[in-house]
Parts: sequence; structure tokens; C-alpha cells
Amino acid sequence: MVINLKNKPLQSGVTLIELLIAVAISSVLLLGVGSVYYNSKRTYMVQEEFAQLQEGARIAVNFLVEDIRIAGYMGCLENHNLSSPQNPKFVSFLNSTGNASDDDAIDNYNLAVTGFEALASGPNTTVNLAAPTANHSGIVPTLNPAPNDGSDIIILRYAAGNGVRLTQNKNLENFLIDNLGVPVIDNSSGTDCHIPTGICDGSHLLVTDCKKSRLFEATSLVVNGASIQVDHADLGSPGNDTISWGGATDKLNDFEESDSFIYQAVSNAYYVANNPDGEPSLFRMSMRPGAIGQELITGVENMQILYGVDTEKTNAAARGDGIANTYVTAANVIPGNDNVVSIRFSLLLRTTNEVSTKSTAAPDSKNYLLAGIDVASGTTIATIPDRRIRKVFTTTVKVRNKGLQ
Repeated sequence: MVINLKNKPLQSGVTLIELLIAVAISSVLLLGVGSVYYNSKRTYMVQEEFAQLQEGARIAVNFLVEDIRIAGYMGCLENHNLSSPQNPKFVSFLNSTGNASDDDAIDNYNLAVTGFEALASGPNTTVNLAAPTANHSGIVPTLNPAPNDGSDIIILRYAAGNGVRLTQNKNLENFLIDNLGVPVIDNSSGTDCHIPTGICDGSHLLVTDCKKSRLFEATSLVVNGASIQVDHADLGSPGNDTISWGGATDKLNDFEESDSFIYQAVSNAYYVANNPDGEPSLFRMSMRPGAIGQELITGVENMQILYGVDTEKTNAAARGDGIANTYVTAANVIPGNDNVVSIRFSLLLRTTNEVSTKSTAAPDSKNYLLAGIDVASGTTIATIPDRRIRKVFTTTVKVRNKGLQ
């Protein structure tokens, strides 16, 4: 029997060794691709978190800078002219809330700025965010939500906008203001409002000429011919404790059409508190009875504030050179000197989420310096251990109108 080898099919395939080599090469390639993907994703996440942090910081700083710059603005009222008991430059006609610190926060437009220093948080101190020292200097007004310990608080007051001119001299019970071409009271929000000016029932208003200013609450708005009548009765919260003032019988509190304007009265508190999710955030609260703070930026862990003092101005009547010679905490500003010319604030922000790292070690607490150039002049903040990215943002702002007394 003869076997024909030419017609026998040839065997094909790979050996076990070749298969193992192919698997090994493929595994290396897959690991490389996976590593590139992981690193790219991690880099993207880090960049995304950091971009959000930077944007949040820009917005937070912008809010504070704008309010600090305008703090103390009272229209054409000259802030350097001293008042006397016989001719007070500023008077509040608002009722008391029953809480002295709340009254000061709402009424005291003699002070452009009020500061509250977190205890044990001044220069050359360390604030441990895991267990900060409780309370602040002075009696803090009612803030909702409550402020976090270890972080400073600042209240800024000013007359907002360009003001609206009176259309006739003040009478005893109301003002008449220019309707600005829209003599309609809008009630779509449930409250009567004059849209061009933003004045509503319950608005706190400042009427100002170049000699004096008075604070009151608008209790009703009425279309009166080509004008809007702004009443100030004993209504609302807190309402007015003096209803009839001005006019021919009360020249001390009278305001004439020729040089008087009405402005929205703004008193904003800025502070750090936890939001409903437990995240530290920067809040702004309008100082009004029953007000609730508005969360501006999430991730603000701490705020430290120093006040630039012109030491050449040793009392309210003295004149300095307008240059800050030293920076002190709110607790160390001398009352009555009116010599704060600038404000330096620092914000410590953290990313919303933790950022993964290649390290397997437990996260450590890190220290950050706020409001100073070294440990002696700044406040050291010891953070809670985690894997979040953090950054400090510091700005010094000129107080253009009036300082802290």
C-alpha cells in the first residue's frame, strides 16, 4: 500500500508558547491604554474641579469687592462733615426689632462697615477647622443660617443706585418721587413695587440731600398724578417709630425738591456658614427682620479680614493722608476714629469633590496662610484631612466713602 503524502493536509495554528507570548504582549498594550485613559480622566477631573474653584473664587471676590468699594455711599452727603446733636447728619426712623445688635446691623448707617472677628483667629494664630474656637468679638446680630466659628463676619452699608429725585418738598407723612415715565405699581410678586426704582412696600430707604440723611421704611406706594407717593406709616417689620416728620414745622428733618434723592438702603452681611448639604459656603444676608442668607458660593471654608488703618487720623475730626499704615482685626479698630481706609480679605476655597490620587497613604491636614504675607501677619488655617484641592484668594480693597468706626 502506497501513501500519497502530497495529498495530506498540512497542520496549522500556534504553539502554547506563542499563545502565551501573544497574551503577554496584549496585556502590556491594554495596560498602557488603560493607564493613558485613567491618567487622562484624572487630569480632566482635576482640571474641571480646579476650574470650578477658580470661577467660584472670582464670583465671591467680585461680590465682596463691589460692596466694600461702595460702602458708606450716601448720595451727595459729605461724609467728612461732622454732625452734632442739634443737627444730626444721620437719623434712623425705624422701629426697634427688640434686639440691640440687630438694630445696629439694620440702622447704623453712620458706620459704613461693621466687622466681627472670629475669636482666636487673628494674625499669628492657627485656626483648626476641625475644632475652631467658638464665638466672635462683639455681639453678632441674628444670621440665618448661623455663621461658622473660626471665620470672620463683615457688614457693609450703603445707598444703592443713582437715586430718584423728589417731585415736591417733603410733607409730614410721605414723599413724592419721579415716576420715571412708568406711573404703574406692579403687584405680580405679591408686593406693590415701582419697577423703575425697585422701591417696594417694606423697602428700607435713605432720603438724602447734601447735608443730612434719614432712614425709613416704605409702607405703601400710591400713584399720585405724575408721581409715586411713598408713605412711611407705623407698619411693617420693623416699620417706623416716627410717622410724621419734615415739612414746614420740622425743618431739621425737611427735604426739598431741589436737592433731595431717595435711595435703596443696603445693609449686607457676608459670612461663612454650612449650607443644607453640610458644605461650607459664602453667604450674603440682607439685614432685615426674618431675612434668610443667600448662598453665593459653595466650598468657601474660611474668611479672614483685616482693616487698613490710617494711624495719622487719631479721631473723627482729624485728617490723615488716606494711606493704611497698619492692618488690624475688627476687634482692634478704635471706635470713633473713622480711620479705616482699606480692607484686606482672604478666602480659602476647596473643590466640591475629592480628587483621586495615586497615593495609597491616608490624606493629611494641610495649612494655608490667610490675610498676611507670613505667619506673624496672617492667620494659619489647618484644614480637615481629605483629598480636595484648596486655594487661597486674597484682595485688598480701598474703602472709597467711609471707614469703620
